[in-house]
Amino acid sequence: MKLRLVTTSGDDKEFYIPEPFFEYMSGIIFRKKGYLVGKPIFPSSEDAGAYFYPSLVSFLKENRIIEGNGAFFGEISLSEVKVSTNEIENIPIDKNVEFTYIEAESSPYNTKYKGFAEARIRKGEYHHKSFAAGPLTDKKEEDVGIVSFTKSGELIFHDSKKDYVHYEEDLQKILKNFVIGLLE
Repeated sequence: MKLRLVTTSGDDKEFYIPEPFFEYMSGIIFRKKGYLVGKPIFPSSEDAGAYFYPSLVSFLKENRIIEGNGAFFGEISLSEVKVSTNEIENIPIDKNVEFTYIEAESSPYNTKYKGFAEARIRKGEYHHKSFAAGPLTDKKEEDVGIVSFTKSGELIFHDSKKDYVHYEEDLQKILKNFVIGLLE
């Protein structure tokens, strides 16, 4: 049996790559930028989330729980390093956190319309930024970022404007508790 990742027809509207590919591709990009990445930790989220919390990432790196500047949640959960719950709970609250929602889509058409609309909806209560991720999309909008690539494979990344989110301290506590759960 041969699995086809990309399917195409005569035009770009029919260019199709499964959504999980864009969840992972976005994750690689955000991980490299120092984010913790994986399935969203908030109930209103669906595709992927990226969480920039420098103090938490520094703690995980210093304790050799992660090796790079960021990590997928799966990497954290695979760590055999034991740290106390108190150590994680005492990580300082950061002022420059970013909680990012990533809406993955499988075609250029879906990315441009459904992806941007859904990303816009998810931004606000829990997320400072949101991104639409999908193939062959270079649409630029200030309030929603994009992760995509050209037909030749060149990465397209347009950042999103960061919005203020209420209760940032509470969100950081939720992320710390999530990481504690990954390490148990």
